[in-house]
Amino acid sequence: MQNRPEKFLYDELVVPYSAALQPGGDNVHNILVQDGCDVDYTEHAGIAGSRRAAYFVLNALDPENPQPVPCDRAAPLSGSTF
Repeated sequence: MQNRPEKFLYDELVVPYSAALQPGGDNVHNILVQDGCDVDYTEHAGIAGSRRAAYFVLNALDPENPQPVPCDRAAPLSGSTF
């Protein structure tokens, strides 16, 4: 996980975003949706509609068949591509 400045992460409920990170462990993987995709402006409310977030979840549920995580321009609030 990259060490990103607070201004680049778009969570309006958990500030700073790092307060939501769980301590490391064998079964803990903290994922920042915007890491590796600077055009994704998904924030707290939009995560449910984020295609990028969905791929992270699907890959975690099926680690034997991981799919590339897309990097689409995503809008705040909805997480939808535009």
